[in-house]
Amino acid sequence: PEDKQKDALSAALQEPAAPPSANKIQETIRNLNKLIKKERKSFLEQRLSIEMDDRDAAQSMAVASEYLPRRLLFAARAGLADNITIAIQSGADIHAVDTRFNNWTSLHFAADKGHDKVV
Repeated sequence: PEDKQKDALSAALQEPAAPPSANKIQETIRNLNKLIKKERKSFLEQRLSIEMDDRDAAQSMAVASEYLPRRLLFAARAGLADNITIAIQSGADIHAVDTRFNNWTSLHFAADKGHDKVV
């Protein structure tokens, strides 16, 4: 399906010189937005995944305690309900703030992006 979308977009962008209809332009924009959203979600999911190596338990806990608030904030911003659940179950502080964004919490980010399911 993704390859078909890319092929359809490529074909739409390489049509003859005749101006496309308004409907065709809107359809192309919708398809591009869907593709961008899917790619952004995939990127954030990859960025949020954590791989633990052979660190000792104390070091792993220190890394996790620094990582969990960020994971929760990123997941809320992206609307990734499963990742939010995992972060909270792993001990992420739901009141943690992102100092780079006016001390917003995960609730602020989810609400700002319109992620009703995670609010």
